[in-house]
Amino acid sequence: MEERKCKKCGEYMSYGLYDYYNEDWNGVSDIEKMAGYKCFNCNIVEFDEDIIENLDPDFKIMKMLYAKKRGAESPIQPIMISKVKNARMAKDIEPKVMADVLDFTEQRYGSLERNNNTPNVFLALQLEKIIGVDIHDLYEIVYIPTTLYNKLKILNDKFEVIEGIPELLDRNTEIDQEIKELKKDLTQRRAAIKRLVNEEISEEKKKNPKLSYTPKEVRDRQSDRIKDDEVNIRIMDTMVSLRAEKIDINEQIQNLTGNSKDPDKRGKKRPKEGEIERQDFLLRLGYCIDLENWERAKEIYADELDIENAKASDNDATAIDDENLDN
Repeated sequence: MEERKCKKCGEYMSYGLYDYYNEDWNGVSDIEKMAGYKCFNCNIVEFDEDIIENLDPDFKIMKMLYAKKRGAESPIQPIMISKVKNARMAKDIEPKVMADVLDFTEQRYGSLERNNNTPNVFLALQLEKIIGVDIHDLYEIVYIPTTLYNKLKILNDKFEVIEGIPELLDRNTEIDQEIKELKKDLTQRRAAIKRLVNEEISEEKKKNPKLSYTPKEVRDRQSDRIKDDEVNIRIMDTMVSLRAEKIDINEQIQNLTGNSKDPDKRGKKRPKEGEIERQDFLLRLGYCIDLENWERAKEIYADELDIENAKASDNDATAIDDENLDN
C-alpha cells in the first residue's frame, strides 16, 4: 500500500474500501466498496486504473448502455444466440412434435428455428418447458464490439458480403439519424409556437382583463398555429420523404437477398442466369444468429473478441472486447 497525497489540497489520503461513483453515469451504475484512497478534507476518492479496468463485464455493459442514453455511440452491441434447434435435437424431439404441442404448423415452427422470427416471453417459456432445458440454453444475449457487429450485419450465412447491401444499410443509418435530428427540431419548433401563443394570449388578457380562454381553446389555438406554420410543414414533409426512402431501401435489401415479398422477385425456384439467388443474412432480423454460425464467427473473428476471457467463463458466449469497452 502506497502513501498518496490529495492532488487538490496536498493532505495524505486514507486507504480503504469506498463506494465507486462516476458522475458521468449519474449514479446509475455505482459499485459499493472498492479499494481506493480518500481525502476526508476534500471528500475526494481515487481508484487505481487496474481496479477500474477489472470491473465485472456486466458492469461495463451498464456503463455503455448509460453512455448511449446520453447520445454517445456505444462501442458494444447486443446480439442473440439461438440454440433452439440444438436443444431440440439433443432431446431427440422431432420438429412435428414441437409444432403439434405448440399448436403450430410445421412451417411456422420451422420459421422459428430458422430465426425468421423470435419468440415473445410467453412462447420462449413454453419452449423451455417442452424441451426441458433452461431458457438460457435456448437463447442467449451476447455483447460484441460495434465494429464486429457492423461486419456481421452485412454478411449472408456463407459469410459473404452481399453486394450493394453495405451502402444501403449505411444510408438507412443516415436516414435514422436525420429523422432523429428532425424530430428534435420539430419538438423545439412546436414548443416555440406554443410559447408564442401563450404570450399573445397573455397580452390580450392584459388589454382586456375580461377575456377568458379554456385550456381546450388554448390548445386548439396552438394546434392551428402549428398546422399553418411553414417550418413545421417543411420538417414534416422532409420526414415523410425520408421514411418513404427508407421503405424503398428496405425493399431493395429484400430484393438483393432474394427475400422479396413480391412473388415475381422471391426466387423460390432455382434462379435462372442473371437472377438473384435466395440468400439469408447471417444476423436474422438484424440481431439473431444461430449457434453454429456464432461458433464459426468466433473462430473467424477471434482477434476481435476476448476469446481467452470467454473460455475462462462458465458461459463461453459472453466474449467482450475489453479494449473497446474501456475506451
